[in-house]
Amino acid sequence: MENARQSGFRGIIEPIVQLITAVAVLVGIYFVMIELRQGREISTVEMVHTRLITQIEHDARVYGENLAVTLAKACHSPEKLDDSEVIALNKYFETQMNQMSVAYTGAIIGSFQKGLGVVENWRVLSARYVNEVLSYPSGRSWIKKHPVWSSEKQPPQLEEMVNFVQSINLKPRVDCSDLRNRVTPSA
Repeated sequence: MENARQSGFRGIIEPIVQLITAVAVLVGIYFVMIELRQGREISTVEMVHTRLITQIEHDARVYGENLAVTLAKACHSPEKLDDSEVIALNKYFETQMNQMSVAYTGAIIGSFQKGLGVVENWRVLSARYVNEVLSYPSGRSWIKKHPVWSSEKQPPQLEEMVNFVQSINLKPRVDCSDLRNRVTPSA
């Protein structure tokens, strides 16, 4: 009698255990799939950022160690820039916009970082780079004449960034000519 009771009990428990095991396996597979997708997204972001950072580092070598002299001239007498300074300034402005691209791609590629407000709000991170370019008369001219940043028709992958840059309306928060007033103590 006790054997019949145990086997009846076992007959009820076994399917429940198998069901729980099957559900656990399915949940495990689901989490593995999520991890694989996140890994792929993280790899994609890393590859894009590495490419952009490599470009930024390359451009930094072009404008070299005397950028401050070029920036001062670009601020106070842009018409006196020589050819090498124009190239350095162009690379500097490109670098600032590439920094914006780093912020943008970090925010839009992948869902693994949703909820990290700083990363998701690429506009806040990017405003500083766009305003750096716009703080120079040469930078305002550069954006106004640039084939991408001034374009009415943008490639779809750049549309959101271009609209952001154009929304600033070439009005910098700070002009480069104000630098002296900000760093010089008043008497």
